[in-house]
Amino acid sequence: MIRVLVTGFETFGDEPVNPSKELAIKLDGQVLGRAQVYGYVLPVSYNRAKKAVKYILETIDPRIVLSFGLSPQRTVVSIERIALNYAHSRIPDNDGVFLSHARIINEGPIALESTINTQRARDIFIENGIPAIVSYHAGTFLCNYVFYLMLYYSMVSERKAGFIHIPYTHKNIISMLRRNKIKTAPSIDEEKLLHAIRKLIINLVEEERLVSHNSK
Repeated sequence: MIRVLVTGFETFGDEPVNPSKELAIKLDGQVLGRAQVYGYVLPVSYNRAKKAVKYILETIDPRIVLSFGLSPQRTVVSIERIALNYAHSRIPDNDGVFLSHARIINEGPIALESTINTQRARDIFIENGIPAIVSYHAGTFLCNYVFYLMLYYSMVSERKAGFIHIPYTHKNIISMLRRNKIKTAPSIDEEKLLHAIRKLIINLVEEERLVSHNSK
């Protein structure tokens, strides 16, 4: 079995629902083809997230990492291509911390590239009814922060790591409507999204198995 780590984030700001958190919880413990999936919910905290990323990578030692984060500004699923070695906050993290033009890893490269096939990931989402694009900017908040750390701590291993931004789901919009917080925004179906992610995991694991087999 190939160990696959799926991470999401806890809720933050005035968002009572974080679909990335729910994805990690729902996928935790599942066996998908040759994949054993481990789900982990990360804190929306610079200090605690850095410690958590190191801990789960060392403890689980996954071959593949898929990290997810909510981006309310996105209208489609966005598979991120580039992680920047900068953290810059317009809003505080859940501990009230702002970072301004800060390097994530002082000695690290200025940018790191996703090690999953982003174009193939995009195609898998589309094939399974979820609109998706390849994105070249993951922002400078916690999503980019975690993306960079996952790639940096995986540089000396064969681990593959990628980050995917997801837009609002139907549950987000329903929650806002129930609170009379009317906000017109595109949203996607949670179960269709989950189905597409399962297909992506199976595909990534099969690619890894073929690479390992061909290298022997």
